[in-house]
Amino acid sequence: MSGGGPVVASADLEVEVLRLLHEARADLGEQLAATRRRDGVLHVTGIVDTPERKPRLCARYNQS
Repeated sequence: MSGGGPVVASADLEVEVLRLLHEARADLGEQLAATRRRDGVLHVTGIVDTPERKPRLCARYNQS
């Protein structure tokens, strides 16, 4: 994504992020959460199984 600031998350974007987490099997056993803040920004936080897992997940979302 290009641009200067955070993107306000629509309901469709939130569902897409949750779908991608599920597709990556990140919602099965890993401690991840997607929450929409008051300003509308979707914030994904969590703990992954291995140090190698985090960059793989982040790269997946940066492509979407």
